[in-house]
Amino acid sequence: MTLEQLSLLGKRITMPLTYELIGIVSDEDLLELLATALSSDTSNTIKCARELIRSRIDPMQLISQLASQIMDILSGKFQDDASEIKRQFLKDILTNC
Repeated sequence: MTLEQLSLLGKRITMPLTYELIGIVSDEDLLELLATALSSDTSNTIKCARELIRSRIDPMQLISQLASQIMDILSGKFQDDASEIKRQFLKDILTNC
C-alpha cells in the first residue's frame, strides 16, 4: 500500500493506522506481548495475542516479528536500537531476572 492509497481513506495517516493496514505489529505492542509471555502469565499472554490478531494482524506476521525481536535480543542487536520503548523493556526485564 502506498502513501497515496492511505490518503484516499480520508483519515489522518498515523503509525497505528499504517501498522493496521499493512498487518504488522508496532514495537510497543510486540514488546508488551513478549514481556507478558516472559512474566509467565499465560492467561494475559493469550489475551494479548488474541487482541493483536483481532486487530487485523496476520498471525504469521506476528510470529515472524516476535521471532525476529527475540533473535535481536539474543544477538545484542536489540541494544543498538536506542528507542525509548526498547530501553524500558530491557530495564524491566533485567530488573525482574
